[in-house]
Amino acid sequence: MYERAEARIELASLRHNCRELKSRLGEGVELCPVLKADAYGHGALHCVTAVAESGADRIAFATASEAVLARSVAPEIPMLVVGALAPAEIEMAISARADVAAWEPGFIATLADQAAAAGLVVGVHVKYDTGMGRLGTTDPDLVLDLARTADAHPNLRLEAIWTHFATADEEDTTFRDLQRDRLAELGERARREFPGVKLHGANSAAMIADPSCHFDMVRPGVAIYGMDPFGNDPADHNLKPVL
Repeated sequence: MYERAEARIELASLRHNCRELKSRLGEGVELCPVLKADAYGHGALHCVTAVAESGADRIAFATASEAVLARSVAPEIPMLVVGALAPAEIEMAISARADVAAWEPGFIATLADQAAAAGLVVGVHVKYDTGMGRLGTTDPDLVLDLARTADAHPNLRLEAIWTHFATADEEDTTFRDLQRDRLAELGERARREFPGVKLHGANSAAMIADPSCHFDMVRPGVAIYGMDPFGNDPADHNLKPVL
């Protein structure tokens, strides 16, 4: 049967984009490409291997099952599951040796129990909702309480406090700046107790537009695949379309 169209994935372009974005980061800032939803439809397993070879410091996924699949081709690279996990999915995330996002005391307790049962230490990234309104807690004091709980448990490792920018692709930067400042202020408080805790929030738009949003790690999505988050020509940012 004659096919009228086909999608070609250029992994060389993916590697180029990964290296290009990595080159924009300051010393010690991690690059964490987001490869959720089958790498935005580009084919997760091939993309995991490509970014792992091209400068990514860790990889983010939305679900535990994505991390399990990726671990089969990338045995060493750190991984982060950013989505909410049902109790049954926690075991999957632990088996993949992935860090997980948390923002509720009950989840932290369940995670600690399952990590102890597995005899492993799980990295925890406490989600602070600075204005996205999707996942996380808006209460900075609860964020710190959860950080203390994770730091105190022998089978948990407090890895980061993080957020997600809601309007970073908009021309008006007022709300992005507000979210950035909220994370920075809480991060300053957190580091008095946990000097090594990381902060991260930048998506593709925030990463490209404002280095002050980089903190300790960036999580580009569309930019990794060679798309401009502002809807302009990706070549303006030296990015190459992957599909």
